[in-house]
Amino acid sequence: MTAPDPVAIRDVSIALAGRPVVRRADLTVGTGAFVALLGSNGSGKSTLMRAAVGLIPYQSGSIELFGTPVADFTERQRIGYVPQKSSAVAGVPSTIREVVMSGRLARRPFIGLATRADRKAVDDAIELVGLADRARDSAALLSGGQQQRVMIARGLAGGCDLLVMDEPLAGVDQHSQEVLAVLFQKLLDSGTSIWMIAHELGTLRHLIDQAVVLQDGQVVYTGSEAGYVDDHHADHHPHLGSPTRQPGVTTEGVWNP
Repeated sequence: MTAPDPVAIRDVSIALAGRPVVRRADLTVGTGAFVALLGSNGSGKSTLMRAAVGLIPYQSGSIELFGTPVADFTERQRIGYVPQKSSAVAGVPSTIREVVMSGRLARRPFIGLATRADRKAVDDAIELVGLADRARDSAALLSGGQQQRVMIARGLAGGCDLLVMDEPLAGVDQHSQEVLAVLFQKLLDSGTSIWMIAHELGTLRHLIDQAVVLQDGQVVYTGSEAGYVDDHHADHHPHLGSPTRQPGVTTEGVWNP
């Protein structure tokens, strides 16, 4: 029997404060696939992702995580969610280890001392993002790219099957992008699925299995990233390559256990 897709969004519409933001969207993230959700600011990308992981409600359609309706989904340790912006590493004197350890909470039946398995998972996650030598440093003192890598390690620490990220490349330097490209390749090779929101793909372009493009809350393209760049780029998306011929598309939270 074929395992259900990690994410299955069907005909979903979402309104915020009574204003339609996403309209009848379809999106699938298959097992071991890397899906990029593209579109300009205000197109509904973050809203759709937040609804998919259960952070905000949706009005119609259906959303399933690993074959279970999102409202009934309880295996939250299977999902590592990395929001676009987080205060988890800003202004708080927590070490990298402490921040990443918080990603283990969904796997612990009660609050208490970290177990040997917790410590190993945290060490492994920090190693994966290339910050093992900084593990005891204050996360607040890191560069923007390094802080993003800490939040990704936090998402990975729970041993997730699906990594969900909102703009992981925003404000990330070239070195961190290259580190993330190597990391994501390792995750894909191990069977982990990845769903990412992005404005531009940079060093990750060669890893993308499917691009989904939102325009004014509607899916206007689903297919290969290369096909989108070749056939649709100039009219729809100003961030993936050559100059546009006409205006482009006009137009967050941590996974809580």
